[in-house]
Amino acid sequence: MPGGGVLRRLLAARLAAEEDAGRPPQLPQPAPPTPAKAAAIAIGRAADRLYGLEVQPTAIAPGALSLAELPELLPDPALLAVLEGPGEALGVMALSPEAVTALIEVQTLGRITGRPAERRRPTRSDAMLCADFVNALMAEIAQELDGIDGFEGWAGYRYASYLDDPRPLALMLDDRPFRSMAMDLRLGGPQGREARILMAAALEEPDLRAIHGGRIEELAICEWSRREGRVLARRQERLGALVLSDRIWAEVPEEAVARAALEGLRQDGLSWSKAAARLRARIALVDALGPVDDASLLGDGGWLLPWLGKARSLADLRALDLAEPLRARIGWEGQQLLDREVPAHFVTPLGRRVPIDYDHETPSIELRLQELFGVTRHPVVGGRPLRISLLSPGGRPVQVTTDLPGFWATSYGDVRKDMRGRYPRHPWPEDPTVADPTMRAKPRGT
Repeated sequence: MPGGGVLRRLLAARLAAEEDAGRPPQLPQPAPPTPAKAAAIAIGRAADRLYGLEVQPTAIAPGALSLAELPELLPDPALLAVLEGPGEALGVMALSPEAVTALIEVQTLGRITGRPAERRRPTRSDAMLCADFVNALMAEIAQELDGIDGFEGWAGYRYASYLDDPRPLALMLDDRPFRSMAMDLRLGGPQGREARILMAAALEEPDLRAIHGGRIEELAICEWSRREGRVLARRQERLGALVLSDRIWAEVPEEAVARAALEGLRQDGLSWSKAAARLRARIALVDALGPVDDASLLGDGGWLLPWLGKARSLADLRALDLAEPLRARIGWEGQQLLDREVPAHFVTPLGRRVPIDYDHETPSIELRLQELFGVTRHPVVGGRPLRISLLSPGGRPVQVTTDLPGFWATSYGDVRKDMRGRYPRHPWPEDPTVADPTMRAKPRGT
């Protein structure tokens, strides 16, 4: 064929060039096997030598995982063959129900049937029938992977016992990295059983870095720990969920601390001092300044970040006074609008500044009745009438009103009679709307 002639001429030219250079001709060297290809050869050889069983790998994935990840990757249910390795090392091989059924059938019937695999808890008998295959596969895996950088650690593992429940694995195996090999297979030819086998064995860190160095991430982590109630700042090397190194991040930027602390606030909630709660209640009465319920404030929490850079603990978050951050959130123009529409104080006719209490549904103040003589329009804030608790000269409540002109016209007469008897040295005019406000008593003898 023309293509073959071209290849022959190229090969001849290469050999001639090597002879001219004084080197003996070298045949092209085959590419080294990949770990996946080596594993496919290993399982095919083990199944063929033991049972003459045909195996067709459909997917093989070498990898690394943590002890915490292992249970999530096991077939369910699975026969778990506990492997004993060099020294006191332990590993595990998990065989899916389809793999167990195929191995039992080929030994008892001499063939693989088409009956559905029974998804039941494996027994000791199942384990004994699979033990030879487990040992053969581990021996072949060790042989085929020998010489592939980072994959030599499979040697010396053999079947030791079995588990029918994955929960004891966390107690039996060390909390360390594991090399893994996940194999999806068709056992028994094209019409055979689709099965899955997962192997895991202890992995030393140098091997892990040799195999997966390109996938290892260096992470700077600053996050809120709900369990510890504080910001945790760490520098870690990770392979997926596997933590290879973990150390304190000493020079963590305040911006990162603030973002983590904000998450702590979202979990724990905002703590309101009296001053901050009063300010929030005022802002809530001005629609133009936006919603100030906890959900809205924490949903858009960027306004809090400048005050969270040094907050490391739950105690720090709860000690944060939100009044100043709230003022910064609405800005200078917002504060001017707030002071016009919903002032913090009511200024009496005598010029005294009385704090307005916004903690309740209706803003309210307390002051002596006589200080409002001459006021004929009821004070309003945020479009709402103030709830006024009118006090006697002794500071006791005598009336609560949201309609001061109505009080002057109706109830004041009865209050005047009572107060004149109790406080005769204080002025109690018949028409309070034209009297001068006062907090003074009449001189003695008048």
